[in-house]
Amino acid sequence: MQLCPECKSDTVQRTSSTPLRVILCLILIFIIPFGLFFAWIPFVFPHTFECKNCGKQGNESELKQVDWREREMLLVNEKAFGNRLQPIMEYWFEQMGYLYKITMENHMFVLVKVSEQEVVAYHIHDLKDSNFLVQSLSGKLAVFTDTEFDWEPTSFGEKLFTSDEIQFIQNRDYSGLKDHLHKNTQLVQPFNVYEK
Repeated sequence: MQLCPECKSDTVQRTSSTPLRVILCLILIFIIPFGLFFAWIPFVFPHTFECKNCGKQGNESELKQVDWREREMLLVNEKAFGNRLQPIMEYWFEQMGYLYKITMENHMFVLVKVSEQEVVAYHIHDLKDSNFLVQSLSGKLAVFTDTEFDWEPTSFGEKLFTSDEIQFIQNRDYSGLKDHLHKNTQLVQPFNVYEK
C-alpha cells in the first residue's frame, strides 16, 4: 500500500500515464532517424502522484510503502492523537497577533492561522507540552481566494469555518472575530506553533 508522505492517506492517484509514454516511444522510433536509440527516454522520468486528501504532488518515489499491519498501527496512532486533540477541537487560540483554529477535515487535523492579511492552513503533525508541530498546506489546499475586493472561501475553506466566522474573515474584521469568539467562549489558552 502506498501512502502520502505528508498526511498518511492512501488516496493517492498517479498523474503520469504509462500508455502516453509508450506512444511517445513509438513516435520516437518511427519518426526520428535513429529513434530506436532515444526510445527509452520517456521511461527515464519518474511517475508523479497527487494526494486527493491534502493536495500534495510529487514523484512516486516519495510515497511511503507500508503493509496492512503498519497501516493498522498508523490508524491506531492517529486515533490516539485525535483523542488527545478532542478537548480543544473546533476551538481558537491567539498567539503573536494571529488567531488559530484547531479543526479536522478530510481525516486530517488542521490548524488554520487567521489575520487581516492572510488565512493559512497547516497540517498538525504533533502536539507536545502545548507546542504544535505543523506543516503548511498553502499551495496545496487554499482556504480563501483573494479577489480584487474581497476574500472568497474555497470549498475546503467553507468546511473549516462556520458561516459567522467566514463573514468576519471576508470582511477582514480581525477584532470583530476576536470579540465574537470571546462572546461564545471559543478561545482557549495559547499554544506555541512550530513549522516542520
